[in-house]
Amino acid sequence: IIEGGFFMFSKKVVITSFFLILIVVFCFSLIAVSQIRPVSKEEFQKAQQEFNKLKELINQKLAKMNEAKENEDPEYYQKYKQEYEELVKQAEKWKKVLQDYQVYITEINKIKKLYMEGQTATKLKRYPEALKKYDSCIKRGEKLNVDELKDTLTKAYYQKGYVLSRLRKYNEAIKAYEMSKTIDPENYRAYFGLGAAFDKINKNKESVNSYLKAIEINPKFSRARYNLAVVQLKKFKNSDEALKTLEELFATASNPNDNRTLSNGYALKGQILYNLRKFNEAIPSLKKSIELNKALWKSYYLLGDIYYTLGKNQEAINYATQCLKHRRGYGGAYIVRGRAYKKMGNETKALKEFRMALKDRTWQKMAQYEIDLIKNKDKYINQ
Repeated sequence: IIEGGFFMFSKKVVITSFFLILIVVFCFSLIAVSQIRPVSKEEFQKAQQEFNKLKELINQKLAKMNEAKENEDPEYYQKYKQEYEELVKQAEKWKKVLQDYQVYITEINKIKKLYMEGQTATKLKRYPEALKKYDSCIKRGEKLNVDELKDTLTKAYYQKGYVLSRLRKYNEAIKAYEMSKTIDPENYRAYFGLGAAFDKINKNKESVNSYLKAIEINPKFSRARYNLAVVQLKKFKNSDEALKTLEELFATASNPNDNRTLSNGYALKGQILYNLRKFNEAIPSLKKSIELNKALWKSYYLLGDIYYTLGKNQEAINYATQCLKHRRGYGGAYIVRGRAYKKMGNETKALKEFRMALKDRTWQKMAQYEIDLIKNKDKYINQ
């Protein structure tokens, strides 16, 4: 029993000691970071030059000392020795600068590496891991507090905001974006992130103002204009302002990477005009959207519905079929095809389409109504 008790006690002591060692190491690492002396490249280059000059002079003095020793001349030997020792002192001073620079650069590289590791984790959607990397990068970077890390810290705070948004921690994301723009007031991406985060928590005015600021800093930032148009339409129900913003997007976009944003922009414009029943104006925008992105199923659907409304039944069927290629089982497309077949006098095909639409819960009521219209014509004859 005594031996067992001693064993347990020893185990606890070992474990406790292990954790104490870890804490001490961690504290010393923080102290080490705070004690790192920033050394500029100019100071390093000067130190390198001075150190190399002194090395040469020290070697010359050593040679003189050896010569005096060989000639048994103690007076000259002592003179050269004093000069040698003075040169060594000076060299030590510059050597310390060189050592400080190496420590400083090593820490800078570690901080930048943490940011890069965070980016990699973000791309792989390993968000908790990414968050830890960005936090470590920010903590160490702020302790060092040098201009050389300004860009890295700006990006780290922005990426932290993005990761927090992906984790739906929008209030925390807003704080991170705010820090990013505090470090760099011209960071338009931080304002874009703020716009998106404010939108998620229904702070609509703040969202609009953030997008406007991003656009003010970078007038060619297409995604900010597109997101602004979405907020204007969905949160403020202002079709005119949304259309105006979209026209500005089309006029300013110049980057080939903007194609996705442009296709979404044309799709949104087409949808607005569709909702306003300006069908002939909607058609070119919707066609432009699928020209830029052939996978935009909703544009195909809207085109199909417009052509059905305009009495162009074969075109309606064609576009609804394209919609179903990109969005299998979409009830709206089956409804369009069913109505078009019905208009063309083919009720058998129409019924088949409406029955397919029944499988989509969103469109079940509409599909059932269309089936009833065909099967129970007398019921609706006076309507």
